Order: sequence, then structure tokens, then C-alpha cells
Amino acid sequence: MSASYVRLLLAAEQLLGWESAAEISRGLTLAGYKTSEQTMTNWQARGVSAKGCLAAARIIGCRAQWLEFESGDMTDIGKSGLRAAQTNGTYDFSHAVRTEVSNIMEELNLERQQQVLGAAKLMLNEQRLATEKQKARSG
Repeated sequence: MSASYVRLLLAAEQLLGWESAAEISRGLTLAGYKTSEQTMTNWQARGVSAKGCLAAARIIGCRAQWLEFESGDMTDIGKSGLRAAQTNGTYDFSHAVRTEVSNIMEELNLERQQQVLGAAKLMLNEQRLATEKQKARSG
């Protein structure tokens, strides 16, 4: 398994809660970077491509240099920022994420903005349903 692929799995899980290659592939595709099961298999064997690193880093919220080369910190927040952002064992990236999303959305045309918002609504709905399932199981 390639090192960049392992870092991709780590970043996706820690920053977005995506726990499998299938979730990563679906999330990247919904965000506009088409990623197939075959792409994920290739990345696992050969490493995440440079183009893939750039796209995944932008979507997931990690640094491309870290993803591809393990250079520096996973995110621009840095280790001290992560400690400061930690609350009850979870990390609050909400401000950084809102800023990044806002910057990205400003660069897109109206049709693409609507596609991204539609994908975000789908992901939020999936998250809501998963939370409800988990509550139903434990309650």
C-alpha cells in the first residue's frame, strides 16, 4: 500500500469522517473530482497522482504537500492549532472549512455552485440519517 494512499485514508477519516475507500471515492466525485474504484485501486498500489493529491487536498481540507510527500503538517492549522481547536476529543475545523468553501465557491460559475450545494445537501442528509440510525441502535 502506497504511503500517499495511507495518508489520504488518514486525512479523509480525521477531517471528514470518511472511513473507507468507497466513501472517499464518492465524496471526491460528488465534490467534482471523478474518482472510480479503479482509481482508488491504482492509488493504493502506485500512490496518489499529483493531480489527485491536489484535488483531494482541496476537497478534504489537508495540505497537498503533506498528502503527496508528508511534508509539514496535515492541515494549515498546524499542530499547535490542532491542540487549540480540540474540544472534547474532537476537532473544530468549522471556521477554516467555511472560509475555504467560501473561497472555492466564489471561483465557480453558478451552475457548478448549484452542483456543489446539491452534493453538500446529499452528504448532510446521509450524515443525518447515519446519526439517526446510530441513536436508534443505542436507544
